[in-house]
Amino acid sequence: MSVLNFSPDRQAHSPSPDDSKVTETWPEYLRRIASGLTQAEIAARVGVGRLSVNNWLHGKTRPKAETVIDVARAFQCSPIEALLTASYLTPAELNGPAEIRISLRHVEPHELASEVGRRLTAQDTPPPRSVTDG
Repeated sequence: MSVLNFSPDRQAHSPSPDDSKVTETWPEYLRRIASGLTQAEIAARVGVGRLSVNNWLHGKTRPKAETVIDVARAFQCSPIEALLTASYLTPAELNGPAEIRISLRHVEPHELASEVGRRLTAQDTPPPRSVTDG
């Protein structure tokens, strides 16, 4: 697992942390991000069955949190926005940066290389010397 920090100011369609509720429903969010794709096309992109997508679009069921994240990533959207819309997170929970644990398989190679480089550079920095050091 890797840890990424997320700042809530990147939310384009989600409410600000001051808002008390999310104004877009899960079916509305899914229709917006899928922008005209068929249920079968959405299902194929996300890796679920068409019946699941049908149930989500008609408000009969809500996907698991992990699937909500998969949906967001399949459409290059913020997982935080998707979790807010699906009611797995509340805006109040985003009063500050959120720590998100993700699998490294979801991290782009250049992001991983940059983070490794940053950590190696930080590790190579000698610790501050105390007055008693010679």
